[in-house]
Amino acid sequence: MKTTRLKNPGSFWGRCGAWVALLLAMAQGGTLSAQTPWDDPGKSFWPKEVERIVIPSSRGHSPQNAMFFQAPGTNPRPLIVSLHSWSGNFEQFDPLIHEVIQKGYHYMHPDFRGPNTRPEACGSPMVVEDIEDAIAYAVSKGNVDTSEIHIIGVSGGGYATLLCYTRIQRPVKSFSAWVPISNVKDWFWETKSRNLPYAAHILQVTGPGATLNAAEAERRSPIFDPLPPKMPRKGSLFLYAGIHDGYTGSVPVTQSIHMFNRLVWHWDGRKSKYAVPEEDMVELLSKRCFPSADFGFIGSRKRHYFRQYRNIFLTLFEGGHEQLESVALDLVPIGGPRQRLEGSVLVIGASNETAADSWTNILKRRLTYGNLVRYAVSGNTIGYDNLDNPKLNTLRNADSLIQFASRQNAEKPFDMILIALGTNDCKAVFRGDTQTMERHFLELIRRLRASSLVDPGKTRFLYMSPPPMEEAFAEAKYQGGEACVREWKGILERLAQQQGCLFFDTHRLLNPSNGRITYDGVHLTARSQTAIADGIEQLLRNPGN
Repeated sequence: MKTTRLKNPGSFWGRCGAWVALLLAMAQGGTLSAQTPWDDPGKSFWPKEVERIVIPSSRGHSPQNAMFFQAPGTNPRPLIVSLHSWSGNFEQFDPLIHEVIQKGYHYMHPDFRGPNTRPEACGSPMVVEDIEDAIAYAVSKGNVDTSEIHIIGVSGGGYATLLCYTRIQRPVKSFSAWVPISNVKDWFWETKSRNLPYAAHILQVTGPGATLNAAEAERRSPIFDPLPPKMPRKGSLFLYAGIHDGYTGSVPVTQSIHMFNRLVWHWDGRKSKYAVPEEDMVELLSKRCFPSADFGFIGSRKRHYFRQYRNIFLTLFEGGHEQLESVALDLVPIGGPRQRLEGSVLVIGASNETAADSWTNILKRRLTYGNLVRYAVSGNTIGYDNLDNPKLNTLRNADSLIQFASRQNAEKPFDMILIALGTNDCKAVFRGDTQTMERHFLELIRRLRASSLVDPGKTRFLYMSPPPMEEAFAEAKYQGGEACVREWKGILERLAQQQGCLFFDTHRLLNPSNGRITYDGVHLTARSQTAIADGIEQLLRNPGN
């Protein structure tokens, strides 16, 4: 098949003088530390399920080491190929491994010639050959679903992911490149001006000598790779970059933008409407945001910019040189088409919403293209100074609540406001006075509806009943609370019907007759928290049911 090589993507710079000047000012605006968080080559303890292996080279080179996890069971499972960063190797710890194991995917973390400080690494032919060998090894072990092979990497691993996208021969379903390097030649100058060690690494790779071998740097850059004249039926490419990278991180966001544009221009022409226009680049670089459009959220971060051309995607998010670990694996397109959970949700709650295994944390991870903001404090009430602490009175703190939630949601109205209060208001010291609780609640709702958190045309309220109290296991201060919780549940359901709001019956969902639902009569077990998360997710997906 005929291919063409991009002669001079550097001409982008000549055509975009205004934003180049901005980038140079950005690059020289401060000194970065020599080591960025996503290029920490330090070793860490891998889970015991992960095996250290040696993979022979199919091309007669020295073998490579790798970390490998084979999912149990006989059914074919997806394979995640996760690539180490610029200065790392196969031993560099990967925070995605725990979630991979939990989901039951196969996992490969190859060495592909180690750190990018030697000619045999850093975009040499051996790099992609090693990655292909690593995939072949995993497939040879059996029960890999070969239609579900996914490559993911961050920083230097994102660079290697792009190399795989342009060079790999084996079918791969998706390539996820987080804050990647696409142009080694440009990156040399971008890092040299900030006294980062990567410029010296590039000289070591492209040398010998103290002067950059530009032609060799180009040969090692995916942005210069030849491409077929027609877009191949290959896997999807996802480019993710933090909008502040290059200001506070080591890889300017333009490395991702240029790669996206190069692919779009090659397959759709220089006048393609899908490419990032120069005026957008100027706005993104000068403002580090894109206020003229609203692209929602990704992993609870504001998504400043989004472009798509067929199965090539560019996402610029609020962040720096990083991967959004909480959603990175969920963003990998495993399985058939599925509805992504999205939208902005404000949760006002108490201790059951703050636990490490809380339903709010579970739901936050599931809101791939959404934003969950939590205003929850252990001991929080609707309208009492619990423990004589005014900070535990939501009504008293309504103004600060509104200001906090607005900041956390980019000063946009929420799609849903969920209120999960009432357990602490039912403590014996407050006499279980549900009439007073209702007055407090209605005043809180009034304050919220009058605030900038609510768009009357889109914001929905969800009233969540408190869970059952297991008084046999509860402290004396909660005795008699179950009767109050039951009465409060009925009031919330009535108010929801009267006001056209949603109602979630936690009390009915968690049935103590099926086993313990709390640790201490009040605080929920992990199983109970997951059940609530499942129920809320279903309601978010089908709010009319």
